[in-house]
Amino acid sequence: MIVNRNRLFLTASLALFLTVAAAQGRALAADAMTVDEIRDCMCREQALQTLRQDTGVQQTRYNDSRAQLQSLETQIANMRKTMNPSDDTSVQILSEMIRQRDTLTNQIRTTVYPQTQGAVTKLNTAVADYNQRCTQRPMLKTDVDNASKSLSCPAAQ
Repeated sequence: MIVNRNRLFLTASLALFLTVAAAQGRALAADAMTVDEIRDCMCREQALQTLRQDTGVQQTRYNDSRAQLQSLETQIANMRKTMNPSDDTSVQILSEMIRQRDTLTNQIRTTVYPQTQGAVTKLNTAVADYNQRCTQRPMLKTDVDNASKSLSCPAAQ
């Protein structure tokens, strides 16, 4: 009698577990992304790769400009320490270096930095949009496979 009761309890528990699992599976499938939504997310991933590359190029340009500016600052400081103020050639060279520094500073301030910040902002916005649209719901493997077979993304803007 105890064996039958244990067997009955085990069978009832297993049936309950399978029912809950099936219900969760149906809910998961009902909430899963469609093939078109998955395709859109795949295209967004490709666009993110392009934006990451663009941002990397801009960041490199900014870092190179900052390094060049720092080098000019160092050269100017060293020249001021060692130059003879009555030597016209040294004064002209120093004046030219200061002019180059000022031009580069202005270029960084008005062009390079804003372009870098713009690229970072554009990337961050695209990542936030991707996360909102593409990471909140499950993707079924069969749908991912189907989406990747016929994937054709619009050209990046």
